[in-house]
Amino acid sequence: FAESVAAMHPYYAMRAIGGMIFWIGGVIMLYNVIMTIRKASAERSSAAATATA
Repeated sequence: FAESVAAMHPYYAMRAIGGMIFWIGGVIMLYNVIMTIRKASAERSSAAATATA
């Protein structure tokens, strides 16, 4: 058992690196979604202010 765990170590390291890259991609996607929503609401409020002025 110990030998197989030791033999799999490089694969677990690569899986951990891949998981971190996947997680970072999710964080970047969340940031993009939040900034898109904030920009859309800011444009909507500025358009409403321009229409009433």
